[in-house]
Amino acid sequence: MGTEGTISVDAFGQNLILYNNEAKAPGWENYSSAMGGGLVADFIRCCAENRPVPIPGEDGLKAMEVALLAYESAAKGEPVYRK
Repeated sequence: MGTEGTISVDAFGQNLILYNNEAKAPGWENYSSAMGGGLVADFIRCCAENRPVPIPGEDGLKAMEVALLAYESAAKGEPVYRK
């Protein structure tokens, strides 16, 4: 949710719904499960052009840490905090 709209992603259905305040109507977008190819191609372009990658590895690490804490919280049945 943001100040200009909302996006809802259904990872299993491979689609997203975008509610845009300007359009005043929802929009649907489908995407393929083969998104990895585009990510790899962009990574190769970044290396070839000596430019930074748009999504650094540290972002993936933080996302993994959040997911692991969520699993731990579910197993314990209580909130857990990063040490």
